[in-house]
Order: sequence, then C-alpha cells, then structure tokens
Amino acid sequence: MTKKGCEMSISPRVDIFENDTTYKMITDLPGVSVNELDIRYERNYLELQADTLHGSFYRRFHIPNVSDQEISAELKNGILEIALPKAATVKARVVPVTAG
Repeated sequence: MTKKGCEMSISPRVDIFENDTTYKMITDLPGVSVNELDIRYERNYLELQADTLHGSFYRRFHIPNVSDQEISAELKNGILEIALPKAATVKARVVPVTAG
C-alpha cells in the first residue's frame, strides 16, 4: 500500500496460473464490492481497477490470445477469480504419429 496525498493506493498481489486451455488470475480484495470493480480486456491487456473507501488500485497485464467473449470473473468472500480461456489457435493439441 502506498499513500498518494490523502488517498491510499493499494497494490494487491495477483497470482496467475496457466494450463492448456485457460489462464486463471486470483486476487485477494478484502472489503471490495462488485460495484467498485472495473475489469476490462482489450487489445491483449487485462485491466483491473477499483475505487473503494480504503483506497484505489489499477493493475494491467499483457495476456495475449484470449477468447475474450468467454472471460468470466467471480468475487466471493474477498477473493476475485478471473478465468481467461485461451483462443483456439493457442490451445495445445496432440498430433498423432502413424507408422509408415
């Protein structure tokens, strides 16, 4: 947390996980409500922003090749989870090899 003038600037830790089909982001946001959050995905960047009574924060992440119409987010008990499904072009695919 840093202080800017009279307002606190919060920098919550974000954990990012990846598997073959999805990126997943998990952030602790105690005291933040759904109405205070603004989440956007544009031009391969995910932006998280909130203005709360406790301060504000802004985080930006470069996450390319996401199926943006399938992104979902859930805030439950102060924990924000965002699922960013990978676009079909970046999903891993097993290529069978035949004996010739």
